[in-house]
Amino acid sequence: MVLFCLTVLLGAAFRIIEAASLPIVDLGYELHQASSFNNEHGWYNFSNIRYAAPPLGQLRFRPPVPPMTDRSEIQTGNVGRVCPQVEMPQWATTAYAFIVKTLYGYTLNASDSEFSIINGPGVHDGRITEDCLFLDVIVPKKIYERRRQNCTTKALAPVLVSIYGGGYVMGDKNTIDPTGLMKRSMQEDDGFIWVSFNYRVGAFGWLASDATTEHGVANAGLHDQRLALEWVQNNIHLFGGDANQVTVIGQSAGGGSIIHQIVAYGGSVPGTFQKAIVQSPGLSFTTGEQQNETANQLLRILNVSSIEEARQLPTESLIAANSYQITNLSTFGSFSYGPVTDGRFAPDIPARLLTDGRFNKNIRLIVGHNADEGLFITAPETSNSSVLTTLVGEAFPNFGSNLTNHITNNLYPPVYNGSYGYNSPLWRADLLFSEAYFTCSTNALSRALPNQTYPYIFSVYPALHSMDSSYVWYDGSSSAVGNATIAYIMQDYIVNFIKGGTPLSTIGPPFRPWSVSGSVLDINTSGVTEMKDPTDNDHCRFWQRAPY
Repeated sequence: MVLFCLTVLLGAAFRIIEAASLPIVDLGYELHQASSFNNEHGWYNFSNIRYAAPPLGQLRFRPPVPPMTDRSEIQTGNVGRVCPQVEMPQWATTAYAFIVKTLYGYTLNASDSEFSIINGPGVHDGRITEDCLFLDVIVPKKIYERRRQNCTTKALAPVLVSIYGGGYVMGDKNTIDPTGLMKRSMQEDDGFIWVSFNYRVGAFGWLASDATTEHGVANAGLHDQRLALEWVQNNIHLFGGDANQVTVIGQSAGGGSIIHQIVAYGGSVPGTFQKAIVQSPGLSFTTGEQQNETANQLLRILNVSSIEEARQLPTESLIAANSYQITNLSTFGSFSYGPVTDGRFAPDIPARLLTDGRFNKNIRLIVGHNADEGLFITAPETSNSSVLTTLVGEAFPNFGSNLTNHITNNLYPPVYNGSYGYNSPLWRADLLFSEAYFTCSTNALSRALPNQTYPYIFSVYPALHSMDSSYVWYDGSSSAVGNATIAYIMQDYIVNFIKGGTPLSTIGPPFRPWSVSGSVLDINTSGVTEMKDPTDNDHCRFWQRAPY
């Protein structure tokens, strides 16, 4: 018993000494101490740094505001934070089972463990709170210590900022584990600083309607992201980071968010980063009528008649309503919420802003997508050719019957000999939704900045939406990576892009900008080769100008 008590006391004393040795950063509005030091990798983790005031009460459904000054005690970030969110919509279970059946001929049962991979933290996660606008900073010790030795910009390190995906309804700042990429970056020098932040999702971040314009703001989630990126610009030097060497990275909704940040305010305001890695950018296209119906549906679930009344409700009521609406009422392939055209932050559809030159041009880009982005959001009934016209009309109600028929009869005609890129009704629908929602956005970026954009396509079978992520974040042990060499080549490109603006690899081929030949790097099972950009086509030119 005495030995046990002595062990406990020594352990407590060690933790006190260990905590006392962790660095403290003076952010002006607060003092924040690193929560831990990773001895294996040699970096500090500053967790749960507040970057905005709690978006509660009158700030619910409104843009975030900077935090109040509170220097009364040292913040340690020991309380985890996750914004209110949901599990995947019910249709996702059908979609996943359909994919497995289509690709592998296996019929999943509801009890199969494979179904668990489609869920995020979930609505019952104990860390969930509306007071969630926090960020993490991971900084290698050598970078942190160097900032005190030399205050010149040459001593400051590049920064990688992550914007998570999750259909705009789920995800948090811990969605991505940067360990593998950070280790790769530290093989030749001190690496880079990692920043990840929470932003509001679901109804909390994207509620939009005529009433929202009067009593709140659309795209609160985009405003959260912008404020977090401004925080990086204003504070990252305190950790040893260079505000002039900031790269943002995001996949799916994260990639779509980055595009919205690139075209923010039509390019009329200064940018908040210099480089971006945009992967499988997912964009939402909703009409004003659809936005009003989604907002009114939420109010009906809440049993209130206005946004202002909804603002007065307890968090638990909003969380329950948000979860019910998205999980049970989202149509197939939809998550109900996402960025919308608001006339201010998002003055138009991103592709049109890019085509019209209304965006921040002082950036360099890596853009990528998977070979089959659309299968996950392609309804099983599209195996029947006649269904496609109906589904396109429902997805894009502003098109009208003439334009819808043009899409299904001329752009994607029911010709299944392979000449149009598909050999069955299912793959016809898959290509249409892939290009409309994902891949044509990457081409819009390439065409907008041809000399500054490095595009790739990930073709490792089955190359479904987000599958390249396992390779980007490879830590040496992931079973999802079948070829470690390919993963290391991708990581080399990204690391060198973060550090110097050019994707290079000593074990991979040259990665050339799109302007050189209109080509992309094809990353496949056998290696990495150059190929003609499959998105540089008439389909994408239509989607980039479509009257959504």
